[in-house]
Amino acid sequence: MAHRPLIGTVVAGLSLATAEHGQGGWEEFGYRPHPGTLNLRIAEDLPGWLTCRPSVRWRADRHEHLTVFWPCRIGHVAGHVRANLTAPQIEAVAPVHLRTVLNLADGDEVHIT
Repeated sequence: MAHRPLIGTVVAGLSLATAEHGQGGWEEFGYRPHPGTLNLRIAEDLPGWLTCRPSVRWRADRHEHLTVFWPCRIGHVAGHVRANLTAPQIEAVAPVHLRTVLNLADGDEVHIT
């Protein structure tokens, strides 16, 4: 059964996640994420969309915490997203630089499936 797509608008990030990508624990993802994340503002029911999806827990070696990611596709690229459920925003990771591969700029809309 296909999940309904989520629409996100590309927004600037704070460049805080790049250091995490050098840490271990990415084996369950099947790839090491490209440095940086794609930040997307979501105008829809994000918790409802995430509830219908499987999740993967990533343990940051240095930070001693668990982060939940959900597998997805952004455009034609497979990756994972993590969400801030108190704010309408998600961060996407992938084995490639999503902004470059998908030719994205702030304000562009993308479909997340």
